[in-house]
Amino acid sequence: MIDKEFVKEKINLITRDLERLREFSGFTISLMAEDFMRYAALKNILTEIIGRAIDINEHLIGELAKPVNGVSHHFLRVLIVLMVA
Repeated sequence: MIDKEFVKEKINLITRDLERLREFSGFTISLMAEDFMRYAALKNILTEIIGRAIDINEHLIGELAKPVNGVSHHFLRVLIVLMVA
């Protein structure tokens, strides 16, 4: 069963982090790369966004995936994890 609260919370956190990215909108990639702290902050925010999106995808796939032609649910989850890694 899909955990709607889990998905909503992840979406809220992604939305919050996207708002935080606005602080960097005035900088070019070159300027970001020149400042270690700014670059590290940007990298961390993007990593969090991507991780949360992956969490949502894994949850939805895990809950909605059905065995197809004898391929087990567990095998599909392992395959997804390997593709993401």
